[in-house]
Amino acid sequence: MSAEARRQTGHLSDELRGRFLSPRLWLAVLVRPGLATGIVFIMTVKPPAVAAGVAVAAGSLIRLAATRRNRTPDPAADAP
Repeated sequence: MSAEARRQTGHLSDELRGRFLSPRLWLAVLVRPGLATGIVFIMTVKPPAVAAGVAVAAGSLIRLAATRRNRTPDPAADAP
């Protein structure tokens, strides 16, 4: 996808723009800070294994919930 974007000049094609606006892509990008927060918590606090798993899951779910709550309508979804 990045090679296609580099080859294009001017505006992005509708197909490539739709691929960049993919909800799955943005979900993956936006959930990673939650995972990182959980991992940093584990590295600093050193909790037992169950608490560590809960921390990573909670960080991801909190970030996912924030992403869903602040989500704007997807312009690619309205395209025919």
